[in-house]
Amino acid sequence: MRALLLHGLRGSKHFLYLYCYALKYYQANFVVLLGDTVSPAIVRGFRDLCGAVVLGVLGKYDNAAVASALNESGGLLECRSVDLGGFALYGVSLSGCINLKPRKVDVVVAPIPGLKYGCCIPGSSAVDNVVEVLKPRVVITGSCKSPCERGPVFSPGNATLGYLGVLDLQGEQLKTWATNIHSLLYKLFNGS
Repeated sequence: MRALLLHGLRGSKHFLYLYCYALKYYQANFVVLLGDTVSPAIVRGFRDLCGAVVLGVLGKYDNAAVASALNESGGLLECRSVDLGGFALYGVSLSGCINLKPRKVDVVVAPIPGLKYGCCIPGSSAVDNVVEVLKPRVVITGSCKSPCERGPVFSPGNATLGYLGVLDLQGEQLKTWATNIHSLLYKLFNGS
């Protein structure tokens, strides 16, 4: 099972079609939006045009319309978890999550990095608090301009710059990696 990880689409429908191609190329079942999606049409496009299950957290540029579009199919992850083929994925809101109790969580996704759990710009202690309580195997954050990784933390980079991440859930293993849509287009047009 695979998920495409995207942050910062900023309402660009042009990128939607490119990332639909990436979804098929990587044989991903899910899209996880890491905030700053901006337009509910992006959420619905991934679901209706690409046939993907769409999950996500809200970023600083998202509004109630994006939350509503994610919620239409149960994909809003704000302070809740979902099961992805035996793996528990938990979403952190921008303001953190209150009354959090320890539980088994494999992956925490957040729209911004933590102060301690981040690999680019310093973010929010709210993310750190959730990670400290849940102790996930992997922390995936948005808000990083380019892909980065530090310890259990991974960020796919900014989608409008062509970056995307892949979360591979195989057996007991969790694997993340980043790539760029431009390299996929090169392969498409050069037949490799």
